[in-house]
Amino acid sequence: MIWIAAYMALFLSLVALGQRIRQGVTQNNGKVHEQ
Repeated sequence: MIWIAAYMALFLSLVALGQRIRQGVTQNNGKVHEQ
C-alpha cells in the first residue's frame, strides 16, 4: 500500500509539473504562432 501511495504522489507531481510547462510554453509560443 505504501508503494501505491508513493507512485500516486509522484504521478500527481509529474502531472502538475507538466501542466505548468504546457502553460509556460503556450504563453511564450502563443505570440510566435500568431505571426
